[in-house]
Amino acid sequence: MKRLFTVFTILTILLGLECPALAINNNVEPETWNVEHTAGDNFWTQCSQGMWGGSIRALALSPDYASDSTLFAGTRDGVFKSTDGGAYWNAVNTGLTNLSVLSLAISPSYASDYTLFAGTYGGGVCQSSDGGASWSAVNTGLTSLHVFALALSPGYATDFTFFAGTWNGAFKSTDGGASWSVTGLPSGWASALALSPDYATDQVIFAGNRSWYSGGHIVPGGVCKSNDGGDSWSETNTGLTTRNVYALGLSPGYANDHTLFAGTEGGGVFRSSDGGDSWNAVNAGLANLSVQALALSPAYATDHILFAGTLGGVFKSTDGAAFWMAMNEGLGDLFVQSLAITPASPCTIFAGTVGGSVWQYTLTKPYQLWLLRLLKGYGM
Repeated sequence: MKRLFTVFTILTILLGLECPALAINNNVEPETWNVEHTAGDNFWTQCSQGMWGGSIRALALSPDYASDSTLFAGTRDGVFKSTDGGAYWNAVNTGLTNLSVLSLAISPSYASDYTLFAGTYGGGVCQSSDGGASWSAVNTGLTSLHVFALALSPGYATDFTFFAGTWNGAFKSTDGGASWSVTGLPSGWASALALSPDYATDQVIFAGNRSWYSGGHIVPGGVCKSNDGGDSWSETNTGLTTRNVYALGLSPGYANDHTLFAGTEGGGVFRSSDGGDSWNAVNAGLANLSVQALALSPAYATDHILFAGTLGGVFKSTDGAAFWMAMNEGLGDLFVQSLAITPASPCTIFAGTVGGSVWQYTLTKPYQLWLLRLLKGYGM
C-alpha cells in the first residue's frame, strides 16, 4: 500500500508539471529544459499514423499549437494535417496542383485566417485559406515553379508579404500571393529563406543558396542578405567555407544579438553573430555534417538552445552551438529532413524523415527526468 501511495504521489507531481506550451498560464518566464538521459530512456516516439506520403520535406506548426494541436507535413505525395499533436494524420490535397511538396509556410494569424502555403516541385505555390481543406494555385508572375523555400512576414496579417525561394532566385508577393515579382537576388538555387523577426522595421531577409551546375561547372551557393525587403542583395560569405546551404535559422532576438545560423551539406553548422558579416564553423560534437534543417528555441535569447536535423539524426546544443549532443535514442530513421518546434517554449520537437515518418520528442526538466527514472525503479 505504501508503494502504491508513493507511485501515486510521483504521478501527481508529474502531471502537475506540464509543458508550458500546454499549461493554462503561458505568461511565464522561459525555463531551462534538459534532454540528457540514460540508456533505455526512449523519448522519441513515432507519430505517423494515417500518413503514407513518403519523404517528409517540410513541417509547419500552428502558431496557436498550444490550443489547437495542429501541424502540417509536406511530402512527395502532398500535404498531411494533424489536429491532435501528430497522433493521427489526414491527407489534405483537394485542389493541390502538384503533390510533390517541398516547403510549407503558415500564417502567423492562422488561428483566425486559417491560411497556409505550399511550395511544390514544378507546380509553384498553392494557397489554402481553410486550414488545408482546399487549395488553389497562386502563381501569377512566378516564372520559376520549383519552390524550395517559403517565408512569411511576421506581420503577414496586415502586410500580406512573403517570399518564395526557387531554382531561379527569390520572388516576392505583397498581396498574399495574388501576384509575384522578381527580387534582386542573383539567379541561383534559393533553398532557404529567413526573415528578421523585426522585418516590419529593419526589412532584413536572408537567402541560403545551394551550389548548382551551370555551363559545365559548379556555381557556389552561400548566403545573401537584403536590408530593403529584397530589392537589393549582397553576398555575406566571409568565413563560410562550405557554401552549399540547406537551412537557415535566425535568433528570435535578432534585433539585439544579430545571430543567425546556416546549415550546410558537408560543412555542418556555421554561426554569425554580426548579422551575416562573418561566419564561424560550430561543429564540436556534431557527428554528421550533412545538415538539412535547423530549429531554434523560441526562448533562444535566454536558453541558447537549438537543434540540427542531419542525415545522422538530430543534435541539440544548449550553448548557442558551441557544442552539440546527439539525441537519437528511439529515433527509428536517422535521415532527418525537417524539424519543427512548439512555439511557446521548447517543449516538443518534431522531426520529419526521408523514410516518410514523423517523430516527436518531449523535452523534460531535470527534476521531471529524475521522477521519470524513479518511476522506472518502481517498475512502471
